Amino acid sequence: MFGKSPQEVLDEIPRHPYNLYLLMDIDLPWQEDPLRDFPHLREYFMEVWHNELKAMRANYKVISGTNVVRFENAIRVIDDFVAGNR
Repeated sequence: MFGKSPQEVLDEIPRHPYNLYLLMDIDLPWQEDPLRDFPHLREYFMEVWHNELKAMRANYKVISGTNVVRFENAIRVIDDFVAGNR
């Protein structure tokens, strides 16, 4: 987000591997809250997150949809992941 991550953050990433990442799509309307920034740069940051996850060779899925559909899509992805790792 700021162009460069602190080295201590970069050092910790490989120490905490995750089996699956869920990347939330930007298909919902923008809603301001204290944790969100840059509504005009949503596409840019979505690309950044894709690139970062690819660079980490992370297993990730993009979760799209609104409301219940989005939740159901996330559950389906998780269920499929768990079923494939038994």
